[in-house]
Amino acid sequence: MNLEYIIARRTAIEDRASRSSVMMRIALFAVVLGVAVMILTLAVIAGFRTEIYSTLRGFGADISLTHYSALGYSEPERVEYDSLWAEELLAIPEVRSVGSYATMGCMAKSGENVVGLSLKGIGVDYPAEWWESRIVVGEMPEVRSESRRKEILLSERTAQLLGLKVGDKVEMLFMEGERPRRDRLKIAGLYATGFEEVDRTMALADIRDLRRIGSWGENEITGYDIMLHDEARSEAVAEQITLLCEEAESEAVWNLSPLTLREREPVTFDWLKAHNINAQVIIVILICVLLFNMASAVLIMVLDRRATIGLLKAQGMRSSHIRRIFIFRSALLLGKGLVWGNAIALSLAWVQQEWHVVRLSAEGYMLNYLPVEVEWWSVVALNAGVIAITLAMMLLPSQLISRISPAESLKYKQ
Repeated sequence: MNLEYIIARRTAIEDRASRSSVMMRIALFAVVLGVAVMILTLAVIAGFRTEIYSTLRGFGADISLTHYSALGYSEPERVEYDSLWAEELLAIPEVRSVGSYATMGCMAKSGENVVGLSLKGIGVDYPAEWWESRIVVGEMPEVRSESRRKEILLSERTAQLLGLKVGDKVEMLFMEGERPRRDRLKIAGLYATGFEEVDRTMALADIRDLRRIGSWGENEITGYDIMLHDEARSEAVAEQITLLCEEAESEAVWNLSPLTLREREPVTFDWLKAHNINAQVIIVILICVLLFNMASAVLIMVLDRRATIGLLKAQGMRSSHIRRIFIFRSALLLGKGLVWGNAIALSLAWVQQEWHVVRLSAEGYMLNYLPVEVEWWSVVALNAGVIAITLAMMLLPSQLISRISPAESLKYKQ
């Protein structure tokens, strides 16, 4: 048995009714609150990053391969679909799927209500699992039938603005060609992602309807949406696709240029980066507060136990061994705070994940609820870091023990 640990446990029990008990409770509260807030901060940042990235990824894929005119952030020119080129892209090991699509700006009208939309047309080759998982009412537009069904998938938010529901027909105004064109599409389903900034403007339809409305050629598309097995490899895969485009034999491929999600949404990623910096500042401040409270607690413990320290020194115990007693006391206090802090933070995170109790303004935060995602590696790293930094810092106030004289300290009563 470790003698220093036994003494630390014994003094911890006795000090519950001592003068230092108030400071011990304050230090414990600081640890619990600090750890809980740090874990929740990391969970919120991870939640924003994951939710926003996965939503943008679902709307526009990891890599969008379009005409190079899109590099100027303008509407890209149409290109000719090449099935052999699509197969060549699929042959890249990192690529999971390749789907052709077409986009067209339009206005949706119902009575006096008008909403601007970006209509995305997809065909049988487009992987629609992500869209299907976001449908709340109805179903996907039927794109596999031989004849066009003239259906559209609207967001739940857009349907509310227009006062429409599944089964209703919405009047669409397209600014394609020399004069506007009108058409009526049936609402097949409603989707919701929580990302209202994009939900309000994005709709899905059959690519054949867009080609007919815009008088496009039978094989004309806007580009290819490329999904990867690992989105972290998007930049490397984009460079590989660029080389393939330059070496391709088909003229339809020469003018294509890949754009990663980060290149298409730089403002959003800069916004997320700013939140990462805020999280780092919060964590540093909380750790400083935690260290200050723990150091104060150790100093009070040492001063309150001067007679005990003198007695142990008089019996031959070295200062280094006495310091271990107070390090163990700090570890016991810190461990209790970590357990409670982790329990509170993880419980609150679970409640928010399940029921979205905390709501946000979509105009300011992009999402209509506070997203949280607990990354266990970050929780473990945070706890390990707090333990290492705190116990290392506790060595400084415990140095006071070496200055305590047995003759003087035995004068004090416990």
